[in-house]
Amino acid sequence: MKKYLLLFVLGLFLIQEAFCLIPGIRVRFANPGYEPSTGKYRVDVEFQSNTTGIELFGMNVRFIYDDALLEFASIGDLQGGYRASGQPAKQTGSPSSASLFGFTGPMEYINTTVQLVITGNPIVLSTTGWTKLFNMSFTIDDPSAFSPEASFCPSLVWDLEPDPANGSFFAGSQGVIMTAVDPQNTTKTIPVTEQVDQFNWAYDGTLPNPPWGAPVKLTCIQAPNECTIELRTGWNIISPCMVPSNPDLMVIVQPLITEGKMIKVQNETGDALEDLGFLGGWTNNIGDVQLTEGYKVKVNGDCLLTISGTPATLPYEIPLKAGWNIMGYPRTSEADGMSVVMQLIERGNLIKVQDELGNSIEDLGFFGGWQNGIGNFKPGEGYKIKVISNDILIIN
Repeated sequence: MKKYLLLFVLGLFLIQEAFCLIPGIRVRFANPGYEPSTGKYRVDVEFQSNTTGIELFGMNVRFIYDDALLEFASIGDLQGGYRASGQPAKQTGSPSSASLFGFTGPMEYINTTVQLVITGNPIVLSTTGWTKLFNMSFTIDDPSAFSPEASFCPSLVWDLEPDPANGSFFAGSQGVIMTAVDPQNTTKTIPVTEQVDQFNWAYDGTLPNPPWGAPVKLTCIQAPNECTIELRTGWNIISPCMVPSNPDLMVIVQPLITEGKMIKVQNETGDALEDLGFLGGWTNNIGDVQLTEGYKVKVNGDCLLTISGTPATLPYEIPLKAGWNIMGYPRTSEADGMSVVMQLIERGNLIKVQDELGNSIEDLGFFGGWQNGIGNFKPGEGYKIKVISNDILIIN
């Protein structure tokens, strides 16, 4: 009897010891930023282990955000041998779902996976700091919430209750799940105890009764208050990429005049800013720049033009006259050129769009119909556009 009792106690000890050896991995969103070239809000996804020598194998990436503020775009910058699965599953809640998390709009739920698929170069998780394995990008759905004057602090909520053992906020799901590479046999995986640091959101201690928490402004960014336009030697076509703090064209291009780079600026009607020499020196016959307009700019060397101000409030209407125009592009992010002008194509009013390099959007007829040789419209660029009759192009 004593022998069996001893074995029983020993068994309990071994079970307890094995349980204690299960490593813990904590995940967080961090380092928010804004990418002017794409107009995307970006955050890193970082990990930390409470046990040395732990390598993440895979993760069910499940989180919630306010659909009035953000729209999930992509997972990127995957480190080492990690890869994301295909198109993430996205589910938008009803308007009443906003109250579950204290959002202003309905919740949106993302469910996808990231997994180690190429081995041989392990990334061991830090036990004292944080280890970045990938990032996420989002489209900003509410441009009015993102400005140089206001803090932008969107909530990103990992789908895990305060007690990780309880799993997901929602019935039928386990929420965030992670596994690690077995340190003793790297061809196998081991379970881990998942923990999360919520991002700009805090539990309120009322689970299971909603609301389950509320947004908090902890890690915020602000919209940039300037943009930079690259100019190549010779002629360029540009447009204001922001609402300038001072719209006087002479003030905007003065740094290039001072550098000796500026030769001439011309608008679509032929008015110019140029050096008239002894007849008056540098003279501005254009006046203030308009976000609706594009401008031809000639410089004698590659240089940068910086415009300080605030992003335009969208949607923005660009009036077009019958014939050729030089239009502005008052967005701070790129967009597919064909998509931007599709409204004119659908109205049967567009003839051609052309960029400064001669690339075009035009109807090639039986050679292929409408073709986009420009690609994306870009902030700071202007475009020549020809329409059949007066119209209005709306930039969203």
